[in-house]
Amino acid sequence: MNLDKIIECLRDTSLKDTQTTDKAFNNLIVLARDSSPETVYAHPDCFKIIGEYIEKSKQETGGGTQFVISCFRLLSELARMSVTRAKGILGHFPIDYLTDIIAYSNDNSLMTAYQYLVQTLLNTLAGVQEALNKLKKQAKLDKERTLTVSQSICNQVQKKVEDDMVKENEPLIMEILLRLIKRSSSHIISATARDTLLALVMSNIDYQGLNFGVQLVKEDCLQHLLDIASEVEELKSPSSMEISSMTHSLVAACLEKIFSCHDHDQVREKFRETTQEYLNKLLRNPDIDDKVRAAKIFTVLLAGPSEIGNSCIGQAGMIEMILAMASSDEYAQQKAALDAIIAAASKKDKCNAIANLGDKVLNELRESKNEEIRLRALVGLSKVSSVGSTDASIRPLTAEANPRYARDCRAIISRPTPEFTLKQYAIEALAYLSFDGTVKEELVEDRQALNALFETMTFDVNSPVVYSILNIFVNLTNSYDKQEQPPELVELAKFAQQHVPQEHPLDKHEIVKSRVEKLAISDLVTKLVQLANIESKAAKELIARIMNALAEVEHVRGRLVQQGAVTLLMALAQTDAKTPEKSCILATHALARLGITMDPQLVYQGQRLVAVIKPLKRLLKPECTALQNFEALLALTNIAQANETCRNHILNDNGFSLIESLMFEEHEMIRRAAVQCVVNLIREPQMVSLYEADNDRVKYLIILCQEEDLETVKAASGALAMLCQVSEKACEKIFEAKQWEEILMLLLSNENMELVHRAVVIVKCIVSCKDQKLAERIYASQISDVLMALTMPQLEGVPQPIKELASSIIKSNMANSTNEGSDSDDD
Repeated sequence: MNLDKIIECLRDTSLKDTQTTDKAFNNLIVLARDSSPETVYAHPDCFKIIGEYIEKSKQETGGGTQFVISCFRLLSELARMSVTRAKGILGHFPIDYLTDIIAYSNDNSLMTAYQYLVQTLLNTLAGVQEALNKLKKQAKLDKERTLTVSQSICNQVQKKVEDDMVKENEPLIMEILLRLIKRSSSHIISATARDTLLALVMSNIDYQGLNFGVQLVKEDCLQHLLDIASEVEELKSPSSMEISSMTHSLVAACLEKIFSCHDHDQVREKFRETTQEYLNKLLRNPDIDDKVRAAKIFTVLLAGPSEIGNSCIGQAGMIEMILAMASSDEYAQQKAALDAIIAAASKKDKCNAIANLGDKVLNELRESKNEEIRLRALVGLSKVSSVGSTDASIRPLTAEANPRYARDCRAIISRPTPEFTLKQYAIEALAYLSFDGTVKEELVEDRQALNALFETMTFDVNSPVVYSILNIFVNLTNSYDKQEQPPELVELAKFAQQHVPQEHPLDKHEIVKSRVEKLAISDLVTKLVQLANIESKAAKELIARIMNALAEVEHVRGRLVQQGAVTLLMALAQTDAKTPEKSCILATHALARLGITMDPQLVYQGQRLVAVIKPLKRLLKPECTALQNFEALLALTNIAQANETCRNHILNDNGFSLIESLMFEEHEMIRRAAVQCVVNLIREPQMVSLYEADNDRVKYLIILCQEEDLETVKAASGALAMLCQVSEKACEKIFEAKQWEEILMLLLSNENMELVHRAVVIVKCIVSCKDQKLAERIYASQISDVLMALTMPQLEGVPQPIKELASSIIKSNMANSTNEGSDSDDD
């Protein structure tokens, strides 16, 4: 491709010849991306052509956007990997000029191209592109288009970004962020453009990023963000901002990111004072609309920097003012007040205040003719009533309130064609109420409501309502984190007159198990399988919690496998991170449970049988719980029986070290499971080599044979018997244990014939070794007498195979003695 010809083509082509222009731009983009970005950048007409096309497109009515997108794409490729080129682009096309191009548009493709361009400029100025290029070559990493400054420049250890480059370009980076924030509060830009600007700000502020957040507050950026936060759709006027359903969430995220940069009390106090001052201006104004705007800011703050939100709403008279607004007849006041109440009801003190002062108001609004207000009031009451979470002793409202509110929610959810927004409110309320045991029992019996939840959950997997639905099922299965308190501490707390959390009577183990069984035979698992590719990490964790709770019930595991649980869990369990997400650990635990009581080759079919080994080995690490260690060992023990390939995969990548470390655990069941796993691996050549090496591994197996736990002794003696059959070196190492004779005698004289059989096999292997000195040590000990006793006819209960083995050892001894006698006579 000839650069001059492409430029000439673009110069001579009009906007109406879209096909030729598109082709020329695409060729130019390919040149800039793959071969000669410097050549394209240095061409004297490059920026001139881009500028002309942008200006022409701005003048076109109803067309030309596609060429602006092409220009943005070209500039993005030119900006990559070169700070000089990035600065040159900003010199020709300042950030304000680029923002003006998209300011009044609602075209999502244009917003994406603009966002990518600005992000590329920021990444290049921060050194992200250069660092990422090195990582890509080393680890074949292909994520450069999704990395942001907050993910990269702010984590030098993980992303290896050059700190010097960030500091050198800090003024320019700050200038871009400042311009984005200030422009985002413009009253004349489109809602889509505003969201795009806020998304860029949110993605590029981090608490490690050179205190960007602190500097932004010093530059009065907080004022601009609070202006957006105060926007209320119901108070539309000619000067109002255009906002979308996502705008307030984005502002909350930006405020949270900025606040997280404030790492000491002095700057945090400055943030709080600035926010409180802004609110006070609104609250001092007698205009009721400003009070509605203040209530909206409370809601945004509580969704973002909640510490600031709780501080502001906790000021004297704030709760009373919000409740007074809720009791008015105006829709805008009611809605803003209820949103603030819902957001504030996450703190116990606020819930108590709302319950004491606003119970009557909220119940009146629950009977409102406006269904949206009625449902918001229901959510508020539900959240206040459920403030105790799993503690059944904390109930600000009456005990009958939760089931009553939950029935209202289920009725709305079960409607054939309710508005999605209304259903969303009902689901959110039910998510809070489902901490109550009575609510759980009623819901699990309501097939219509459950089916409606299943349908809603899979309608749009990335909808926020999915998280609320998953929370409901986490509560139904009691799969949230529970801190078990020792009885002694509970008694001590009671004696000290401290509050002791109480479990709901309907959350006893057997009742929860019954609920889980009912959910397992429903369509829950098949619906969760459809969420396998969900993006939200929080949602993934909830799915893993639910599946882990279902897999805990032994007799439903077969049904889970039939419904596709393994496919879902394998997707959740895969990770290359050194520190796996909670969802990975929980999903792997569920996979382990499925493989304990069922044939692993049926559970993990095909290549999954090998693929599941790596995540299972993660559960053997010390940071996992004892139960996870134990059940992972059981699953690996079963898998080890499948074939040699599986055994090798278990042993590879430090697998045996993880298993061996658990053989020394104090917990009896974990120690037993680890030894049982070793039994199924012991005959592998690499295992034999490990036990033949200069160490005490064989000695430890001998010592384990005198444990009190019968199953541990069976496993240890079995491993020893199998090892001795393939290794004379192992037979020799048995004598390294000082109590070898006593332990073998203990096994041979045991009433359990399985242990006797193993011991006889061990002795048989020793006396069959080429080194006859080993046999002589056996024959010189009291073991010969015990073997002789085992062969006696009058000794009942000894299986014939044991007698035959013992007899063969004795005959071997006699033959050796005869040979020695003959040799003596010859002499």
